Amino acid sequence: MSSYELTTGGIVAIKFTYAVPASSTLNINSKGAKAIYYRGAAIPAGKIKAGDTAYFMYNSYYHLLGVDRIEDIPTKTSDLTNDSGFITASDIPTCSINWDSY
Repeated sequence: MSSYELTTGGIVAIKFTYAVPASSTLNINSKGAKAIYYRGAAIPAGKIKAGDTAYFMYNSYYHLLGVDRIEDIPTKTSDLTNDSGFITASDIPTCSINWDSY
């Protein structure tokens, strides 16, 4: 990112080694610390976790556009199947959604 310049509307992706605490700033290539905003306010703690790749748009501050996160994904067949080696309907969790009318 040695050629990075602060440009209004510019987008940058950053992979984070550590979680980002609340009200953090970003200082890319010593261009000056700029606040990180999420939904119009200072970023809350826990929004960007260690290992995440976050996408920002610059506009006098960095606006968080999104986060890519890889959760614990099963990597062994035994994690994906029941004792007989097959996924059955009873193995799949269900949920219900109740819609309220207003």
